[in-house]
Amino acid sequence: MRAIPALLCATVCTLAGGMCIASPGQAQPAPRASRPPFENLRFRENWSVAPSGDPLDPLKHMTLSDGGGAWLSLGGHLRVRGESVRHFLGGGTGTRTDAFLAVRAHLHADLHLGTHLRGFVEGRVADVAGRELPGGARPLDRNRGDLGNAFVELAGTLSGARAAARFGRQELLLGRERIISPLDWANVRRVFEGGNVEVRRGALAFSASSVRPLVLRPLRRDIADDVTRLWGTTVAWQPARGGRVLESAVLVKSVRGVGTPPQARRATATTRLVTPIVRPDLALEVEGGVQRVEGTGGATWATMFATDLTWSPARPGSPSVTIGLDRASGTRAGVPAQSGTWDQLYPLGHAYAGFADALGRRNLMEERIVTQFSPTPFVRIRTSAHAFQRASAADAAYDVAGGIFRSASATATSRDVGKEIDVALQWRLASHLRVDGGVARFTPGRFPHQTGSALRYSWIFSSITATF
Repeated sequence: MRAIPALLCATVCTLAGGMCIASPGQAQPAPRASRPPFENLRFRENWSVAPSGDPLDPLKHMTLSDGGGAWLSLGGHLRVRGESVRHFLGGGTGTRTDAFLAVRAHLHADLHLGTHLRGFVEGRVADVAGRELPGGARPLDRNRGDLGNAFVELAGTLSGARAAARFGRQELLLGRERIISPLDWANVRRVFEGGNVEVRRGALAFSASSVRPLVLRPLRRDIADDVTRLWGTTVAWQPARGGRVLESAVLVKSVRGVGTPPQARRATATTRLVTPIVRPDLALEVEGGVQRVEGTGGATWATMFATDLTWSPARPGSPSVTIGLDRASGTRAGVPAQSGTWDQLYPLGHAYAGFADALGRRNLMEERIVTQFSPTPFVRIRTSAHAFQRASAADAAYDVAGGIFRSASATATSRDVGKEIDVALQWRLASHLRVDGGVARFTPGRFPHQTGSALRYSWIFSSITATF
C-alpha cells in the first residue's frame, strides 16, 4: 500500500499540469455542434474538419500536405481509480478486505493519407498498486507497455454506401455491450486481432468480422489466442429521428481443444430493439439471444433475454426511471454440466448485474430499478436496486468473468443469490476532465449461505479521468 500515495501524487500532478484546462468552479462553454464527442471506441471519432475554441484543438487535426488530403490526429486518455472493498465476494479464504489503486494511460495517433487509406495506432500502459485480494494483480489490471488498437484501414464510397475494411488489432462493440464490449471498466481494455469490414448507407449498417481475442501478458507483448476464433456478421438500422434501433447479429465462437477435448463451437444469434411506446418519453428496449453449442455430447441450446422500460420526462434535471428484467439460462438436472448455460462471450460485465461485479450473466435472473437525475448540468447521480436468483436450481451461480461463484449441490436448493444497492455519481469538471465515484452493497441470499461464507460485501470507488 505504500506505493499508492506516490503513484497517485505523480498521476494527479500529470493531470493537473497537462489536462486540467479549466478550473472546477467554472462553467464550461457548450461545445460547437460540429465538434465530435469522445467515443468509447476512439477510432470512431471524425476529426477531418479542424476544430477550434479549445487549447488542445491543434492536436486533433494537423495537416500534413498542401492539399489537406493527408492529416494526423492525436488523442489520449489517463485514468486513476481507487477502490476499497470489505468482505470481497462475501468472504472466504485469503485477503477479503483491501484498498488499492489502478492507473492507466492511452495515447493514439490517427493518420489519414487521402480518403481511402488510414492507419491507427494506440499505445497503452496500465498498472495496479496494493491489490491483495484473491488473484492479486490480474492480467486485466496490468500492462507495462503494449499496443491496443493498431490497424490499417482501407475505405471508399460506392453507390452512396461507405465501406471500410480494418486489418490488425481493434476493439469491437455490439449494441449495449451485453455480448461484445471493449470492457472499459477494466484497467486493460479488451482487444481483438483480425479483420473487420463495415458498410454504411443512410440508417443501415452492416459489418462482418473474423478475429481472435488477445491473451493479456502484463510483462510481455500480448498475443492472439491461437485456439479461439470469433467470426460473424451484424446488421443495424437506426434512423436519425424517432429514437428507434433495430440490430441483429450472428456470431460463432470456435475453441480448438488442447489435449483430449475436441473442438467446441458455439453459434449465437441475437436481436435488439429499442423503440418509443405509447408516448415519446417512454422507451422500451428488448434484447434476446439463442446459442447452439456443438461439443462432446452433441448439440445443446442456451438462451438469454433482457428488457428495460425507461421513462425520461422532459423536466429540469433530466430525470429517468428504468425497470428491467434479465434472464440468462442455466443447465437443468440430468444433462452434462454447463451444456445449457448461457455463454456471455465478451460483455461489459460492470454495466449489468450490479456495480459490485459479484455476478455474471450466466444462469441468472435479475430484477432491477434504476433512477438517474442531474442536480446541475455537470453532475449526474444514478441509483439502482437489484435482486438476483439462479435461473436453474441445478446449476451454479457464476461470477462476472463467467467462472463459478458458488457451485450447485444437492443440499443447496435455494435460487436466491442475493440483492444489491448501488449509488454512483459523475461530475464533469471540465470539457476534458471527469470525476466518478460510487458505492455498492451486495447482500448474499439463501444460496450463498448454503454454500459457504456469506458476509455482506461492500465496494467503494472513486476515479478521475482526463481525455483529449
